[in-house]
Amino acid sequence: MPTQFQPMPLQKRRFPFDDPNCIFELKYDGFRALAVIEHGRAQLLSRNGHPFASFSALAESISDSLPNVRAVIDGEICSLDRRGRPQFKNLLFRRGNPPCFFAFDLLTCDGKDLRTERLLDRKQELRRLLARAPADSRLKYTHYRSRNNVLSEHRRMFVFDFNIGVCPFEKGKLLTDFTTYHS
Repeated sequence: MPTQFQPMPLQKRRFPFDDPNCIFELKYDGFRALAVIEHGRAQLLSRNGHPFASFSALAESISDSLPNVRAVIDGEICSLDRRGRPQFKNLLFRRGNPPCFFAFDLLTCDGKDLRTERLLDRKQELRRLLARAPADSRLKYTHYRSRNNVLSEHRRMFVFDFNIGVCPFEKGKLLTDFTTYHS
């Protein structure tokens, strides 16, 4: 994997906020990873660029879901419980449901570096790409919310013990850091 690809670092905030220059996503509790897909194979890499060898079955599932695609996708390896909530301990100890990869950004696709493109355009392209995957694929698209109703959504998410991630962007381009705040 080229070293210039690294997952965006997180910053913590104590309280929720509302900002027209941000989009808001659930922050899944798992391992941050890049899915590098090329030549019919996928590899999951840590934020330090090390392969996640213990998730080879998930990597194979990703490559099976997107054959003939060359892409680098930023996301989170996560295990969900029966109610669809992330369970980090299940992921860590390899119990419960098989892990999934929740994709939230498309960095490259078919040889084109998309990092300078508008964030919302990349997310739209990611959604189109993942629409090719079978419905039961372990490769999932991470939905986002814009400013509207974020604070009420924040209250609802905390009832379910989710974290909310915030992607700041200006004129559609992603700024420096991905922020998360916790309940």
